[in-house]
Amino acid sequence: MTEVQEICEDTAIVVETTPDGVLVELEKNETCGSCSASLFCMGSGSTKRFKVKTSLDLQPGDRVVLNISSGTRLFSSFIVFIMPVLLMLIFYAVGRFLFSLNEQWSVFVSIMGLLVSFFLIIIIDRRVENKLNVEIADKL
Repeated sequence: MTEVQEICEDTAIVVETTPDGVLVELEKNETCGSCSASLFCMGSGSTKRFKVKTSLDLQPGDRVVLNISSGTRLFSSFIVFIMPVLLMLIFYAVGRFLFSLNEQWSVFVSIMGLLVSFFLIIIIDRRVENKLNVEIADKL
């Protein structure tokens, strides 16, 4: 059985060239404006930067097509949306049932779980930032 992996494409602008690749800036596209999660994936700014290894002859200002694997997008979505909810539930259950805390303290402990998840997201982001499966497909 052959595994089929869907790849999503985005456009980016080359910001800087280095001997081993380029620094590209991902642009918000038309679909980002209607997406309620665009604040999470792009942050408060309108761009996201990636270091990408390539053998293409690119110059700053060139527009390129980026292939971002669906696995990378799925992993990112899990970390940002599912992990905080899971940690809140786990922290609530530990406080309520393991330590026999009352309702108010259990809710407080679950909020601490949410805060812990935010710090974990920052740590995970810094560790996998340059290991994401992003490739330059073509020059526009």
